[in-house]
Amino acid sequence: MGIFVFPLSLTAVHECIDPDLLVAEYESDGHVAHTGKPYRNAYIALWRFRDGKVCGVKEFPNPMVAAEALIPGPADGWEGDNLPDDEEE
Repeated sequence: MGIFVFPLSLTAVHECIDPDLLVAEYESDGHVAHTGKPYRNAYIALWRFRDGKVCGVKEFPNPMVAAEALIPGPADGWEGDNLPDDEEE
């Protein structure tokens, strides 16, 4: 399995009638370590709390975005060393 390297950016938080549940939307923008391919995905997650602490998370990303990033081979100008190609002059 590949290692995904990325920060998450929170885009929205939706409070629910249940005070122990919230819905969060966030995005990733990074790469897969062993393929060097970009990894940009959008997520929706259900966060469950008990006594003010997280007790469960169900996360829903687009699995096809993850699958494409895990397939070896160049994409979007990236190579396996995780660095962008030098532009030819």
